[in-house]
Amino acid sequence: MEPIFRRILSAVDFDPNSLGALDFAAKLARHNRARVFLLHVVPTALEPGNVPPYTDVYLGEENRAQELSEVAQKHLEKIDHEIIVRSGDPATCILDAAEEVSAELIVLAAYRSTGRPRRFIGSVAATVVGEAPCAVLTIRPSWHGAMDSVGAQMTRDPVTIGPEATLADAHEAMKRGGFRMIPVVENGKLVGVVTDRDVRSRIGELEQTVVRSAMADAVITVTPDTSIRQAARTMIECEIGGMPVVENGRLVGVITTTDALKALLH
Repeated sequence: MEPIFRRILSAVDFDPNSLGALDFAAKLARHNRARVFLLHVVPTALEPGNVPPYTDVYLGEENRAQELSEVAQKHLEKIDHEIIVRSGDPATCILDAAEEVSAELIVLAAYRSTGRPRRFIGSVAATVVGEAPCAVLTIRPSWHGAMDSVGAQMTRDPVTIGPEATLADAHEAMKRGGFRMIPVVENGKLVGVVTDRDVRSRIGELEQTVVRSAMADAVITVTPDTSIRQAARTMIECEIGGMPVVENGRLVGVITTTDALKALLH
């Protein structure tokens, strides 16, 4: 039987949903003896050269290559594949990559909206489906049982700050993003969090105070596989408004009480 798809593009953002979609792409590739193009997009809403120094979310292509290599080893074993990393608007990068590699199928996760503001307006999946030059297969979170997990509801690739930045930088980052907590990351590892409470307690000395001296370094975290109910219970018991989400030692998201409440009400 002649293979239907020989060139499959799978977009991954390290979220459990997108890794589930990659597993589906891998199954299709094995049946079709296809080549998989593993794409990761580093999202940025800013113009090149205008990236704030306090954000680690805008990482260069080389910073993701090793992580993608590990993902490929785990999910694409014995499958012909190529790794691609781009920076920019996710939907645009996916569409451009599909044309460049002459993809015959795009496989990507379709996330359920949590209703909170996004860095980008509109649905990436909807844009790709509407404008793709080839067939598109969207994988719902329920396909791999992640709908009731933290991974399905968290904010992915959160804005972070370094420990040597000032509280003024942290305050500005939180105002820009409209959130009340920002993870502190050093050398790729989560080392603390700064909250709006920390900022308010040092009003008048924000420019002179470094994040390291003000952050909480005993951080309560969860994993993407943690249930929403357990995460909500933890936040209530610890009287905190949100938690970093960590997987294999890497910060992959943030979950808040608002996220958990909206998920539980659905």
